[in-house]
Amino acid sequence: MADFLQMGGYAIYIWPPYVLSFAVLGFIFQRRWARLRQLRALESAAEKQPPEGDNDSVKVSS
Repeated sequence: MADFLQMGGYAIYIWPPYVLSFAVLGFIFQRRWARLRQLRALESAAEKQPPEGDNDSVKVSS
């Protein structure tokens, strides 16, 4: 197993790009996940509010 991880002496050139790639992918995933949660919260809040053009609840005295 150690021979595999050393990659014939080229491990210093092989493993850092893998680590960097997975770190970038993890960052992108985390940002997208946070944005999705934010959009779902906004959508939920918008569904709870009455429409802006809804004037049925306002009584006008004549």
